[in-house]
Amino acid sequence: MRITTTALTLSAGLLCSLALPAQTLNTLYSFDHNELGYQPRSGVVVGSGGELYGALPSGGAYGEGLVFELAPPSSQGALWSEVVLHSFDPSSEGGCTTLLTLGPSGVLYGVTGYNLNNGGTVFQLTPPQGSNTHWHEATLQAFSSSNSGGVGPAATPVLGPHSAIYGTTGAGGTYDNGTVYRLLPPNGQGGAWSGETLYTFNYHVGDFGSSTGTLAMDDRGALYGATMGTVFQLAPPMTPGGPWVEKILAGLYYPNGVVLGPNGVLYGTASEGTLGSCNSACGSVFQLTPPTAPGGAWTETLLHLFTGGNYTEDGNQPDSTPVLGPNGVLYGTTYSGGLYNWGTVYELLPPSSPGGTWTEVTLYSFTDGPDGGEPMGVALGQDGNLYGTTFIGGVSPHGILNQGTVFELVLPQNANNR
Repeated sequence: MRITTTALTLSAGLLCSLALPAQTLNTLYSFDHNELGYQPRSGVVVGSGGELYGALPSGGAYGEGLVFELAPPSSQGALWSEVVLHSFDPSSEGGCTTLLTLGPSGVLYGVTGYNLNNGGTVFQLTPPQGSNTHWHEATLQAFSSSNSGGVGPAATPVLGPHSAIYGTTGAGGTYDNGTVYRLLPPNGQGGAWSGETLYTFNYHVGDFGSSTGTLAMDDRGALYGATMGTVFQLAPPMTPGGPWVEKILAGLYYPNGVVLGPNGVLYGTASEGTLGSCNSACGSVFQLTPPTAPGGAWTETLLHLFTGGNYTEDGNQPDSTPVLGPNGVLYGTTYSGGLYNWGTVYELLPPSSPGGTWTEVTLYSFTDGPDGGEPMGVALGQDGNLYGTTFIGGVSPHGILNQGTVFELVLPQNANNR
């Protein structure tokens, strides 16, 4: 179902138009309560042909989640269509919980979380080849509660040199605070992937563990990520076979992973508080700038503090990693806040001169109506527009309410290209 809105307001319990300049939000698809899945807890990735890929924790052939493709319409006025690429079997795979990573040749990578039967997996989904019409799922790594390599993979996998896969687990390891792992591809066709633990989080040294969010990798092979209370760097060994070295870059209130920008600058969000302290669950967008001299401290900068309460324009509780757009603009979502308290899409504009103030603009406030509510992050499409999901809201083709949506937000600079 495709629903187009601009700005909305609630009056006497009814939806009506509000004549304000705003972006156009198109609801591309509303989920149903069936085997096609429902209530997404992560965003989407955009394919080379404009198709969208995502994961759902509920639904599918076994009721424990799936990976889907949402294909754009083939003709003007037609609807977007959902195809289930793979349903997860809880007895052997767990359920899909995080955002996917799109690799070369359209291959998808992701993780399933810990359940009663296993410690989660890292999986690969390969597009159909030749006469085969089905996507092929392969489990690259199965985690076990008896394995010191950790359990419950949590962060979105990142692809490194030589097709290696890097990620984190939320628990397990030597101190049961999670790990950072690497998977190496087989030497020959048909061989098994090999896994190794690069680092084990230790609460007692202050890195907290329970890593979540999105990992980033720089051109030197160093990893950057977030735990429940820090942003960390994990540097590769100085000599082959040596230990990876962790450095805590900042202490934050529940950061959501980081994105790497020009000159090695990191950007991210914290779901609660600021770089200092905050008595309310407001959340922030932050910047971490590398030191000018080797071994120096990273510089923490607060770019925006969300102040949105109920029914105010600003958002509240950003719970996804921001997206870096052209000219250094950041885009992201907040889980709540906004004009109707069902979350927002925001834009953060860099200053015109070094050291100036960043400017935050609320691009859209969700209503928990046909447009959805509680957004789960955005991705930047090749057309320059934003694509994402909402956890609730929407109206399915069968009239089922409140199972979540996939949306497109057309930014003003792209509106005339429609």
